[in-house]
Amino acid sequence: MNGYYTDYHYWWYTFANQSYTWVGAYPVYNFLNYSGRGTPKNRSSDLVVGDILQANWGHGEGISHSMIVSTKHNDGRVYLSYHTNDTLDRPLSDIVATSPGASFYAWHINDTFSSLKPQTVVGKK
Repeated sequence: MNGYYTDYHYWWYTFANQSYTWVGAYPVYNFLNYSGRGTPKNRSSDLVVGDILQANWGHGEGISHSMIVSTKHNDGRVYLSYHTNDTLDRPLSDIVATSPGASFYAWHINDTFSSLKPQTVVGKK
């Protein structure tokens, strides 16, 4: 499939089909990079709820996994959710500790909801 399905400037889904950027981690990386809809971040502490962290597990497949920041505590701890094994609020520190050799790519999602404040959980453990 050419054009609309594979163009990194588009991100869409319908019942019948979807763009490559909807279903693949590396195409999502390209979409965020080329469309202007994402801003790369150097530190996970810069991420807020709704942002994306991507992983290259270091096995030669490149960027192959995307996770959503689902919780962030006042002390800066980041928790991620993703569909692999239906995971909700796994600590980033746990993912890093169990993934030697992995590289991570952090993205802030540029949105049009600038009046909304990102939620930070206070005192939740």
